[in-house]
Amino acid sequence: PLPCEALGLPPPERWAQRPVLVTRRATLGGPPEPVACNAAAPVPVATPLFEGEARLYVRGAPAAGGAGGAAAYFRGRKRRLGVVVAGTFRERLAFADVLAGHEFSRPFWRPPAWQEALVTALIRRLVPGARLSLGGARPGLLAPLVADAKLMRVGGAAGRQGEECTRALGGWFACGRSADERQRRFRDPRHLEGLFFEPGTEYAFEFYQHHLSMEDYSLSLGVGRLGISRILRGQPAKAMAKSESRDEVLWHFDFWCEELLKHHQRYVFSHGVDGGDGEVSCSEGEGEGPEAAAAPGTPPAAR
Repeated sequence: PLPCEALGLPPPERWAQRPVLVTRRATLGGPPEPVACNAAAPVPVATPLFEGEARLYVRGAPAAGGAGGAAAYFRGRKRRLGVVVAGTFRERLAFADVLAGHEFSRPFWRPPAWQEALVTALIRRLVPGARLSLGGARPGLLAPLVADAKLMRVGGAAGRQGEECTRALGGWFACGRSADERQRRFRDPRHLEGLFFEPGTEYAFEFYQHHLSMEDYSLSLGVGRLGISRILRGQPAKAMAKSESRDEVLWHFDFWCEELLKHHQRYVFSHGVDGGDGEVSCSEGEGEGPEAAAAPGTPPAAR
């Protein structure tokens, strides 16, 4: 059997949106709680640092409870995943302190050098300036939230989906700036200084990607597709934001598929470890390589 009970997950036959399961965590390492994606109603977000809601769009997952807007969200786009988070900060936090991305508690299996080089080059192209660590004890990909978000809205514009509006930040932003201009500016740490997320102000952030399929964790590299469940050792990709100084999450969603569970199970059975926290470690000496599809392809342009 798959290791669902140890991970605190329902078995796949009980996933309402199989082949995908999305879970929410209120704290880093906290218990996972299944939530709906592609749903008409947003998912509430309530942590000590942030309160609001999230809309989760996963290509390949059925709609939850009828039409949920996912068809319209994906229409004419090549995105695989979209996440829109809106709400207020419960405390004043510095822009430089709030990071978004992926963080894992144990090492990955290291793929062959040429595959790792392709993955690294792709990530650096998609997320310029992010902190990328595929090796080490805690691999991850993190960037300032204000530089990572594909779209950002502040103040009265927070409810306008599909738009960039940061005029409420004032100063350099007062005349209206595009998402690309904001991202380029905030990739320079000097421009984060003296700026804060203010309690009582509404913020909205949109994230999306079009390279990784949540259905089977196959990654488009431009020269084919690479199955990364084995590299991750069953650790799920995330939509996460956290305070770096306090090591506390603002929001945290995990995206599961059966392929992830199989590789989690394989590692646990092979090494006799307790993988119940959902973060799976790896052995540097293990001889298994990642799965790569033979069919070549060109990654679609981001939209």
